[in-house]
Amino acid sequence: MIVLGVLIALAAQQAVDDWQWRQTVARTKSDLDKSIATSIANIAERAAVDPCLSQRLSDLATKVAASRGTWSADPYRPPGQTKQMVDVVKFAVPVAYRAPLRTYLSDVWEQTKAAGVLSHMAPTDIASYADIFYLVTEFASNNRTERELSSSLSFLSFDGPMTAEDRSRALSDISRLDMLNKFIVSNAKKAAAKAAAMGVTLSADDDKLLLGNLDNQQGFRGTCVDRAAALKLIAPLRRPGPTRTR
Repeated sequence: MIVLGVLIALAAQQAVDDWQWRQTVARTKSDLDKSIATSIANIAERAAVDPCLSQRLSDLATKVAASRGTWSADPYRPPGQTKQMVDVVKFAVPVAYRAPLRTYLSDVWEQTKAAGVLSHMAPTDIASYADIFYLVTEFASNNRTERELSSSLSFLSFDGPMTAEDRSRALSDISRLDMLNKFIVSNAKKAAAKAAAMGVTLSADDDKLLLGNLDNQQGFRGTCVDRAAALKLIAPLRRPGPTRTR
């Protein structure tokens, strides 16, 4: 009887542990999904500004390649930029190229791995989350690289000499920025497709975040912004309801 009692107690404890882990896994997956949705709401913006960034890089490459000895200042002045925007954001050094800088967080994923929750999740779920958060960390890394390369092109915002070495370096940086931009847009589409397959949906706040970013980009960059491209990218992740295109 004592042995039976011990076995029953152990079984009961195991049942409680299993229930607690199921609850923990459910909460963790919800937190992971929210983090993914917010990252995709941010990265979808890149599909909209891709035409603007590609054209700017093409223009710079053409002008740099044709330069011979001297360079005429070509700071980035988007057609939608207003005096109010210039007054609000005053850079000590004008930039020649500017891509959106956003935050892409993978903290929840790292915490999930550290807490040992993965050992209680289905292998298919683990693989899916690992794939998406790999892309999320790539977004953050590529965005940082863009910022560094953009800074290295700041000299194009000023009149001055253009040596063969300057020209070669500038063309190399422009080429890298072009590849990064295309890579980011491609990965944004991959991440959105993977998230949709997992059943991730954008919250009202995520939707508002993206639409606000698109409004700002249109106001800043003008008609080159392809709003429809961003909305198409996240369409499978939007919750059913009235069409929101603004």
